Amino acid sequence: ARLHLTQALDHGGASVEVLNNLAHILTFGPDHDYEAALALVDQALLQHSLPQVHETRGQILARLERWTEAITSLETALRYMPNHAPLRQTLAEAYDAVGQVELAEIHRRKLEELGGPVTLDLVVEESPPVDSADTPSDVAAPADAETASPTESQSTQTP
Repeated sequence: ARLHLTQALDHGGASVEVLNNLAHILTFGPDHDYEAALALVDQALLQHSLPQVHETRGQILARLERWTEAITSLETALRYMPNHAPLRQTLAEAYDAVGQVELAEIHRRKLEELGGPVTLDLVVEESPPVDSADTPSDVAAPADAETASPTESQSTQTP
């Protein structure tokens, strides 16, 4: 997914969705690049202020331990995404980090109502090897044999 989103971006596809989804992968994928991810969501927010982009921005800022900024972005997203478990989970962590334990507890209780903590990192699964005997000679095997999939059904990616 990262390869395809990067290619789309390189070919002028700097839509809000592409920027946010690539930022999401840079944040939760195996090779974290939080600063690059933050630059992408900031660029996306210049185009359109979507709650999913604010949520991605808050997740990035939390990983950078920029707690106050993270809370601001996450609270903006929360108005439109009140039942999004990853959002509640990170808000609880951020409020704990700034010493606002009561607010952290409110988000932890809501998170439990939503089914409990979630794993936010993406899992990278390798595709099974392709037997050349099963592949017609005129069809090339994919160059990127890795695929990323969220470990939870709840994702912050923009549709």
